[in-house]
Amino acid sequence: MSRAPRVKADYKSKNYIGYVQRRCDLDYNKIAAIIKLYHQLAREDLALGEAIFLKQELGTLRPEKELRELDIKEDGTIINNLPINKAETFKLWRKKPELKGKTFIRYTNQHSDGYYYTLNWIRSHAKFKNKLIYNFQFNRKLKSMLSQNIIDKKTDAYAKRKF
Repeated sequence: MSRAPRVKADYKSKNYIGYVQRRCDLDYNKIAAIIKLYHQLAREDLALGEAIFLKQELGTLRPEKELRELDIKEDGTIINNLPINKAETFKLWRKKPELKGKTFIRYTNQHSDGYYYTLNWIRSHAKFKNKLIYNFQFNRKLKSMLSQNIIDKKTDAYAKRKF
């Protein structure tokens, strides 16, 4: 089964500003300030672990956490699902090529008690067709705000759903 090609549907604030200007008696700067304030408030809510419900049933944005730890089965095999620290692992492989593909350096996430945080768009709450085609990308500023709040223990998130 072949996948459909990706189509970038990128809408910027100026697209919405023109839309609002045709319907309201507001100038460009006021509309831009309102949009900027809304994005700032939404970013702060997400960074503190709150869910954001998008209008017109477009889904939900929310941070989720998943406990990552070592598991030891009854037969003694170790299951390691800790996230890999790619930069340190590649550095190790450059120094010792014989370990390439065999040894990985992993994050322990001690600052978050072993939890791994992600930002997710919950599509199951969306009511439109072909929702698997669309993707939601979170910006770097939001990710860094969430990361800092996790380190400062200001945020908590929803537990990741298991299917």
